[in-house]
Amino acid sequence: MPEIKVGLAQGKTSYFDPKTNTYITLDNPVQKIKFDDNTDLSGICHALFSQRPVLVLYEGKLPQAAIDAWKAKYDLKGLQMAKQRADEIQAKSADVVTQNIDKAEEVKMGAMAIENEKEVETAEKDDEKTEENKQGEKKTSRKRKSKAADEE
Repeated sequence: MPEIKVGLAQGKTSYFDPKTNTYITLDNPVQKIKFDDNTDLSGICHALFSQRPVLVLYEGKLPQAAIDAWKAKYDLKGLQMAKQRADEIQAKSADVVTQNIDKAEEVKMGAMAIENEKEVETAEKDDEKTEENKQGEKKTSRKRKSKAADEE
């Protein structure tokens, strides 16, 4: 029967795992835990692998299934869905590109031509507006000068 040797981490005073019936205190800070295939080591895994661990693993190795189960518990569902979506897109992308490569280039070139036409139109409109503003400014500035000349 395999076993692991665990002890309290620095700054911790006690730990109890009801699944393995392990109780660790400062009086007895190191314990050996015997386990088999049916033993639930999820509490021990959490105590060892958490951000601020309660236990330290001194000897032995945990079963890989227990480690994988602990890791799977902390995978985000959205992240898993995103990975799955990325895999699906990657799997389908080769077929889509080889079939429609000519159409994609035509669409891209057509879209660029439309964008260029829009840019030219907006530039012409901007030029017309700036010319109107300049003419309006000249008219108002002449009036001010004439008023200033009248006052002198």
